[in-house]
Amino acid sequence: WWSSVLMPIVFLFSAIASGISLVLLLYYITTLLRKKELSMPCLNKLASFLFYAVLLDLSLEILDFIHRVYESEESIEILSELIFSKLFISLTIVQILLGTIVPLIFLAVGRWGQMPNELRRVIYFVSALLVQVGIFGTRWNVVIGGQEISKTMKGLLTYIPPLYGRQGIIAGTAVMIAPLLLLWLLTRLFPPWGDMSQEKAK
Repeated sequence: WWSSVLMPIVFLFSAIASGISLVLLLYYITTLLRKKELSMPCLNKLASFLFYAVLLDLSLEILDFIHRVYESEESIEILSELIFSKLFISLTIVQILLGTIVPLIFLAVGRWGQMPNELRRVIYFVSALLVQVGIFGTRWNVVIGGQEISKTMKGLLTYIPPLYGRQGIIAGTAVMIAPLLLLWLLTRLFPPWGDMSQEKAK
């Protein structure tokens, strides 16, 4: 139901934005856990990349929406009903407002505004966290939204993700946690920081 010419490109750039924000979050958290000082030049560069990635992703999504309206597909009415009813919170509030607009404003103010570095770091962290929430909302709206449209395109259905099974909530949660556990294990086996390897050598 959500497929279009631009959708693969939108997904690609949303994944880029999600990856940059995740790198920023991991750098921020792991540096604090190691009780080391955060590098502001590094955070500033990551924030700049994240700002432009989110801005480009938003532009592509707007272009995709304009393309749908221009073509006046028969699915536009049922999609509008879905967006303004069942997906209003997850799409309008979570994905667009909290996951896109607010991070863009925060990143612009934090990157190019005049403020202490302590406040700038907090703004970067919150922005990256909100981008992750927004990207999750994007995936939710595409997958769950697709399950709530009837195949005849004449109405909406009710879909609740199952708790168990290959496509259940537990399996999905495990898939999201697994990369973090793998990353933690790899950093234990192959420390990426020079100071850690020196400390172990001593």
